Amino acid sequence: VFAIYTIEFDLDSRGFMPVSQLNQLRRETLLKLDDALSKNFVPYQSGTETYKTNTNAVLNRWIVTVKTNEQKQVALSMGVRVFSENPDLTDEQTGLVLPRAEHHPTAHFIPTIASHIQANSNGVERIGDFGLNIANARAANYYLSHGMSSVLTSVELSLKQTVDIAVKMQELYGSSAGLEVLVYGKRELMVMRSCPISALYGTIPMRCSLCHHRSFHLVDRKGVRYRMEGDATCAMRIYESQSIDKTDEIAILKENGITNFRINLDQETGWQTEKLLTRILGDSMKKVL
Repeated sequence: VFAIYTIEFDLDSRGFMPVSQLNQLRRETLLKLDDALSKNFVPYQSGTETYKTNTNAVLNRWIVTVKTNEQKQVALSMGVRVFSENPDLTDEQTGLVLPRAEHHPTAHFIPTIASHIQANSNGVERIGDFGLNIANARAANYYLSHGMSSVLTSVELSLKQTVDIAVKMQELYGSSAGLEVLVYGKRELMVMRSCPISALYGTIPMRCSLCHHRSFHLVDRKGVRYRMEGDATCAMRIYESQSIDKTDEIAILKENGITNFRINLDQETGWQTEKLLTRILGDSMKKVL
């Protein structure tokens, strides 16, 4: 465990750094710290780590997260697994995307395990979301071996880095089952614990829902618009201006043992949803569900 107590910045002027670069800096720093410790570490006794097979992992699954009932009906008609963060849309066919944090009387926010849940005949199925920031095989296997049926890899990884995780899982654990990749959708740039919309309009947090009935955006100096939306706990999320589209990488991912894929819908209409899913899933849709 590492702790940072002070950080010094040497800046010539005011600036902005995307959260993706901060995450990359964090990963690189942790790798260097871990490497430095490993070189000087002398174990009290020798031992080997016991690697477990991913007994809960799944293969060949498409997951679509939806925000509207129109999107939900189109996705269900195509036979994919559907999830939503809107409790009003959840039922036997649609699982729930858990909020990123929970309100607590003594602490404003308590982080939760980022996951999707859905009840079935065997109990409650848990699916790891991108908030877990899976960036290596060991982390993926940890969550899979503790009951998750699949885990989403970090959305900031390159194709090579994602494939490397799958290959390493096959080498260490005998399978890359349960590994899941986002192939279409908008990424979160940041999450704010305080709601600027509530502060601007003087509403009561958790009773407002303005961001779910109207569109709010941050606009940068180049005029690019970044949509803002709060979750069930009023944590405000800032999304990319454009959806990422990695559907051209699906064939390579499948060749390397990754067969679970995620599509995150945002403000697409029913017609746009049908057109998008038909394009992505194509003629092979029924073969991979």
